[in-house]
Amino acid sequence: KKIAGVLSEMVETDAGPAVVVGVGVNLFLTEKELPVPTATSLALEGVTNVSIDDVLSAYLHEFSRLTNVFMAAAGNARSSGLLEQVTGACSTIGARIRVELPSGEHPVGTAKGISDDGSLIVQLCECAEPLLVSAGDVTHIRRVDTE
Repeated sequence: KKIAGVLSEMVETDAGPAVVVGVGVNLFLTEKELPVPTATSLALEGVTNVSIDDVLSAYLHEFSRLTNVFMAAAGNARSSGLLEQVTGACSTIGARIRVELPSGEHPVGTAKGISDDGSLIVQLCECAEPLLVSAGDVTHIRRVDTE
């Protein structure tokens, strides 16, 4: 179940490109307060001895560490090792998904990996070139039991 979400967007500034990152974590939500049935919260998963400050502090510490690793590799996700780490931890890789693209299209396929530039690689069918998704919403398609 989903406990957090990250939204990032590249923007152009006077100093050059920058990335704006937004993060949301479901800390104390009850079952009734969850936005969708596939979500959860730390409290519902049994984590009750954590404060907002604890979560924010840990997040900012790790975000800073990862940013330093990325910058030390001159912004190269592959040589920094971050691409491999993210790919290994990403539950979307290998999943059947639907992508809601900014164009309004909703292709369905299988997430195959993450490209060097951070795009999600989606195989739509065996005969087509993979779709590279750099912007859009991804939804896992779950099997519905009909028993």
